[in-house]
Amino acid sequence: MKCSIKDALDQAKGILYKNEIADFERDAELLLEYCIKLNRAEMLLNKEEIIPIEKLKIYMELVSDRANGKPLQYITRVQEFMGLPFMVDENTLIPRRETEELVELALEIIKEPMLIMDIGTGSGCIPISIAALNKNAECIAIDYSKKALEIAKKNGINNNVSKRVKWIYSDLFNNISMEYYNAVDIIISNPPYIRSEVVDTLMKEVKDYEPRMALDGGKDGLDFYRKIIIQAKKFLKKGGHICFEIGYDQKNEIEELLIENQYNNIRCKKDLSGLDRMIIAQN
Repeated sequence: MKCSIKDALDQAKGILYKNEIADFERDAELLLEYCIKLNRAEMLLNKEEIIPIEKLKIYMELVSDRANGKPLQYITRVQEFMGLPFMVDENTLIPRRETEELVELALEIIKEPMLIMDIGTGSGCIPISIAALNKNAECIAIDYSKKALEIAKKNGINNNVSKRVKWIYSDLFNNISMEYYNAVDIIISNPPYIRSEVVDTLMKEVKDYEPRMALDGGKDGLDFYRKIIIQAKKFLKKGGHICFEIGYDQKNEIEELLIENQYNNIRCKKDLSGLDRMIIAQN
């Protein structure tokens, strides 16, 4: 059966709409772009063009995946972050806009050659973006998922920063060499911070597809903050910075943890939505 670009889009939008996909029009277009390698403008100009049957079959399979809740980024295997392309899959959290603001906060600090350590790097979006956007940055990226590190390494190569990012497989700081004691200028992290009991109430495309180990922060959501805040002390230089992305309702508890562990100059910054989202302090 012959099917034009317009007809395929109309059919896909109907399927996604029926399945309550919020951005059904955009997602239908992006999936078709991915399948037939034409951008939106080209598709509009060629809307009566017939799609080859094999590509149409693939397209409708991908539309079905999206209708069932699979995130668009896991289908196309790419997400833009800080203007850079990142490969993602089910082993990595999908980079989000809030985390771009964390990167921007770190970039404000880097005025001279500095060593930055990212805890729980996932796709590598934080250290790769920092290294790509500031030539003074040398980064260490740590993750406990070997599969995530494989993706991160590929992203480092694709974004031409692999020489300035070192990848380490470690459960937090457990495998980090003593050579980094009192040597790190910035420790940065977007750790799991969702309370365990809340994870299963999240949107289907988050709870069913994104890696739980990158979401679940323990009973109160603070497990990783406690460990990082305590262990970071021996790696940070005196006056070095620790930077976190946090849940919108975790400011007070994390500030208390930082105070208990003798950090100074504690500041909380709001995101573009006006929510408490980033905390920065000094050793």
